[in-house]
Amino acid sequence: LSYCLPQIGIRFDPAKLRVLLRFSLPLLPAGILMFVLNMGDRFLLNHFAGPDAVGIYSLGYKFGMILSLFVGMPFLQIWDWKRVSIYEQHKANQILFTKIPIYLLLILAVAGLLVSVPIKEIIHAVASVQFQAAAQITPWVALGYAFYILFYVVDIGIFLRGKTYWYVVINGVAAAINLGLNFYLI
Repeated sequence: LSYCLPQIGIRFDPAKLRVLLRFSLPLLPAGILMFVLNMGDRFLLNHFAGPDAVGIYSLGYKFGMILSLFVGMPFLQIWDWKRVSIYEQHKANQILFTKIPIYLLLILAVAGLLVSVPIKEIIHAVASVQFQAAAQITPWVALGYAFYILFYVVDIGIFLRGKTYWYVVINGVAAAINLGLNFYLI
């Protein structure tokens, strides 16, 4: 700070602050809705079915999450900061933004099958008999993560146009559907 402050000074631009707030403020409720989307199921499951059901669900969820950990997160960590420069370089050739989701979907499908097909045997090998039902949960969680990962690949229009309020709408609708399905299915 002592080195940089004399070189850059202190300036305040209200117009830039408005742009920054218009972009970033919707991300706060969107983040809260994402928490509801990701964690609401466990609270409802614990309330309506008890901690044993939460344990079974959590085991199946952890295996389904492998898709996100080994495919989604590594890709999104690169994609999040690289997509803007790719967009700027290839404005005339937007075909790139139609091919990336297709190739990613293929990778996610293969990874999802690699997790889902042998899951009964894997859970049988690592968990006791009362946790065997977790195998039914894993493919659905893997499918959910595949859609989640794909959304964050194709959301570049929302991001580049600064219309982050759509994240609130999308996450709100997804959270409402998720909670509704949890009430119905539990």
